[in-house]
Amino acid sequence: MSLFRMTPIVIAILLWNMAVVRADEGSAHDPVPGPDFAGCRLMGPDSKPYSPVPGFNISLPDGPVTVWPEGTYDFCAMMDTAYCSLGVLYSLEPLKDFRDKIAEFGGLLQCLTCDLNGPLVEGEEIPFTGNGFLDGLCELSIVAAVLNNPEHPLYEEVTEKFQANVMVSKRILSVALSQVPGYGDMRPILKSMTPYLSRALAAIIAAYGTLGDDQTYVALDALLDKLSILGMEPVPGGIQTILEGVPALSLDGDANGDGFTNRQAYHYFVGYHGHDCAEFALLAVDPDSPICLAQIEGGGLHLVGDSLMLIADYDSRFLELAEGDNSFSWSKNGKAIPDENSRVLNIPSLTVQDSGVYSVSFPARILLDGAKSDVKILTFDTEVQVDWPVPAYGGPVQLLLILSAMVVIYLISRFLIARVQSVVK
Repeated sequence: MSLFRMTPIVIAILLWNMAVVRADEGSAHDPVPGPDFAGCRLMGPDSKPYSPVPGFNISLPDGPVTVWPEGTYDFCAMMDTAYCSLGVLYSLEPLKDFRDKIAEFGGLLQCLTCDLNGPLVEGEEIPFTGNGFLDGLCELSIVAAVLNNPEHPLYEEVTEKFQANVMVSKRILSVALSQVPGYGDMRPILKSMTPYLSRALAAIIAAYGTLGDDQTYVALDALLDKLSILGMEPVPGGIQTILEGVPALSLDGDANGDGFTNRQAYHYFVGYHGHDCAEFALLAVDPDSPICLAQIEGGGLHLVGDSLMLIADYDSRFLELAEGDNSFSWSKNGKAIPDENSRVLNIPSLTVQDSGVYSVSFPARILLDGAKSDVKILTFDTEVQVDWPVPAYGGPVQLLLILSAMVVIYLISRFLIARVQSVVK
């Protein structure tokens, strides 16, 4: 069976294994349906957020974060925690003059629909456009997948920068909320009525900042402008001057180092294989689940005298040959094999000297993100081991010879013992 026909099976096994490993992290959040705070549960002081959020005192701009949600980050759930917390403010009589702005800002953060880091449309009341990847469900799930996996190569860097971003975010929120236009210091009412709003907002802003791409930073600046209703002021020089990003987590980064961008991984796992965003995020960051669009079939163990057929098998859904069917270059142990330029390499009768690592290279365009990539030279390897056949007299015959030898040795020893005993007598 071709590798590419087996791909859905392989991915399903990988996802099952990852689900077992991460079973203690809980089930995925079911996004709040909305709109206008419909479907929200109460986010008051006696309720629980949809997921754990960082713990801190919003009245202390430079105070510590006392609790980190280690292993349980879910930014979709945090978005809905902020969204439903805004619903509490929307219902308060003293804030009735802010209701339209609160509803507008809440709609931007609702996880089910949130996609605000595409190109901005200047001059519009709501300037946000999407980039095609829902933020809480898909894009920020890449950040969460690394934060929830201490074994990931990027874990330490992402954790350090995300936590630094939370410290920055909570400070600017605390300062802003201390001077809300037309109200004054709103921090006491938030702490008593909706304590999770500032914590969830700080984590969301920090996660966006950790994505580390310019377009997201521009969207964050516009988002903070919308928070002017809560006293937020623009950050001089833009928010990218105070937040720290990990570009490998952005859509055009490569979180698992397989040579494909997270954007291409989204098209591959979600667009073609139908996985949801949670599954996509786990696969996109997992170094052990690289996207494989081609391989060499026919390698492995062979015997002297066998014929060998190596086939460059590629998935035509995702790769387009740039120079036709005769653009393949074969090599063995790094040395080019002359006059071999087709997908198939034949060796009619193998010798031990044919053992080695065989490689094939060919120019192709990748078809994964809605457009053809530039021509890339793709290279794939396989190992061939050629051994002599096992002699026909092995196995049972060899065992019989060993037993016969043991019997002979036994009889000779008995004969010698008998001779010694007769001499002694």
